[in-house]
Amino acid sequence: MGCFGYICKGCETPINGDCFNGGEKCVMIHVRHGNEIGRVEGHYDEYGRVVEQEGLPEAERYRGGDDGPNSHFEICTSEFSLGDSYLGLMDKRVYNDQEISYLSYCILRRKETEPTIWEKMESDGIYEKEFAALPIPARKQYSGTVAWHSRCYKQASPDKQNDLTPSENDPNQSWGRIRKKYL
Repeated sequence: MGCFGYICKGCETPINGDCFNGGEKCVMIHVRHGNEIGRVEGHYDEYGRVVEQEGLPEAERYRGGDDGPNSHFEICTSEFSLGDSYLGLMDKRVYNDQEISYLSYCILRRKETEPTIWEKMESDGIYEKEFAALPIPARKQYSGTVAWHSRCYKQASPDKQNDLTPSENDPNQSWGRIRKKYL
């Protein structure tokens, strides 16, 4: 599995990682259906864990390999496979009061458009731009990972700390210069 990362809920910048030495210090909270399942604090390792857990039994590790509530499998389930999985919902949009995928959107738009026109619209990326502009489905509560730089978490108000809406994915996969202010 490749590297991945999260955008900090406080400063809205990536939590940069280092799998060898540990990256920026963070707080990660596993949330399912709006309820905290578990949390960890330490230096981000680029794989959804912190280096401080090295050497712990797998069952005790956040995103460990065993079948516990904070195992890799359970966290991935929360992030992508549930009806309120925040990251799973990022791939959907609301169109004509329906939650649909990009592929479903293209199929619907093809039916609405003349054949000679839809080919050009698809090749020019117009469907992709239209889809991206549609609203993302909303939920009252979500499942996924809430991630903060430890520094940002400690400086946040209690209301912000208690907001369990998961974090966005880092498109740069936690690669970046480790910033001293987040150590």
